[in-house]
Amino acid sequence: MTTRTLQITVGSKYFSVTGYTYYGYDSGPNLFYGDIGSSVIVGTDGKEYIVHAVRWAAESPTNRVYMRLDNPTILSTDSYTSYTGLFSSIVIGSTSFASSSIDAGFTVNGGVGLYWEGVASNPFGSVGSTTTLQFTGAEEGPHGLEIYNSSGTPVVTITDRLVRYVSYYTGTLTANQSTTISVPGLTNDGTWGFNSEGGDGLYVKVTYGSTGVLNVQNLNSLSRVYNIQVFRV
Repeated sequence: MTTRTLQITVGSKYFSVTGYTYYGYDSGPNLFYGDIGSSVIVGTDGKEYIVHAVRWAAESPTNRVYMRLDNPTILSTDSYTSYTGLFSSIVIGSTSFASSSIDAGFTVNGGVGLYWEGVASNPFGSVGSTTTLQFTGAEEGPHGLEIYNSSGTPVVTITDRLVRYVSYYTGTLTANQSTTISVPGLTNDGTWGFNSEGGDGLYVKVTYGSTGVLNVQNLNSLSRVYNIQVFRV
C-alpha cells in the first residue's frame, strides 16, 4: 500500500472566537501556527490535495482531530463523504485514524474538512517538537516550485510550464508565395510554439515543417508582411 509522509513542526494557538487552544498545524486564514515541510498529497482519485490544516483540540462535547484538504475542484455543494476515501488512514505521530472512522465534516469551495471525534489526548506531542503525518493509500505529490501572490493565490504552480522567447522573424511574401524559415532545434513535439501575424493579420499561414523548419505561405493574391515569434517551454 502506498504511503505519503509529511513532517510537522507542532504549533499551538488559542482562538478567542471558539475559546479553545488548537495544537498541530494550520495555514489560516484565521489561525496560523505550526509548520509543514511539504503539504501536497495525491489522493486515490489521482488529484493533488494540499493539507491546509491538521490539528487537535479539547473541544466540547468531545476532543477531536480536524483536517482540511484543499483542491480547487471541491465545491460547497459537495458532500464531505465524497472525500473520505481519498486515503485509507492517517497516522499522527503514533496514533492512527482510519478514514472509515471519520465522524463529521463539511465542504467549502476549494476545501473539505474532516473530523475524528473522541480523541482523548493530543496526538501531536509538545509544541516545537517535530512529528510525522503519514497518509496510507495516498501518494506523493509532484515536486517543483510554486509562486503565490500577496493574497496567497498560486500564480505559478508545479503543473505550469514557463514559456521562453526564442526568436523573431519578419519578411514579405508576394502573391501566393511560400517560403521556409530555419529555426535551429525546432520540432513539433509540444515544447515549441509560434505566434504569427501576417501584416494586417490575414492570409499568412505558418506550419511546422521538417525538424528545424517553419513553412510560411501567403494565401492571398496581394503581397503580405509576416511577423513570427517563436517560443519554447
